[in-house]
Amino acid sequence: MKPWLFIAFCLLTGLSFGSFLDEETILDRGERLTVSQNELFYVKEGVKPPVIVLLHGFGASVYSWDKVYKPLAEVSTVIAYDRPGFGYSSRVFSLPEGAYNPYLLENQDEILFDLVDSVAGSHQSLILVGHSAGAAVAVEAYFQKPDRIAAL
Repeated sequence: MKPWLFIAFCLLTGLSFGSFLDEETILDRGERLTVSQNELFYVKEGVKPPVIVLLHGFGASVYSWDKVYKPLAEVSTVIAYDRPGFGYSSRVFSLPEGAYNPYLLENQDEILFDLVDSVAGSHQSLILVGHSAGAAVAVEAYFQKPDRIAAL
């Protein structure tokens, strides 16, 4: 391959890749908060009811919601957070026997409610949107506090 073709290819693919990146992503708007013994990375935008909580799947992060976050925030309050062990939230690599385990499903709903109560208030009813393992967290939260959940 001629060197100038390779250079042209690199420039064109680099320029086209750059056009897919938003100037400001969901990660640029995030904050950190310690809840339920975990430091969580979260984003909150919007001030109108209802409160929509976006729960990412296994191996994902708040960035999974980057394309839907802004449109939802125009008509509601939206909260997305990195569940423990994912994205920019804290990770626990070893636990003493009997210690609080943030990765257990039954503790995930506690983390969800503690975060929402801290950033949006405990009086809010929630719409939970979960993808993959995030859907399991949403269902568990509904079973624990059905009066707080407006929709799944």
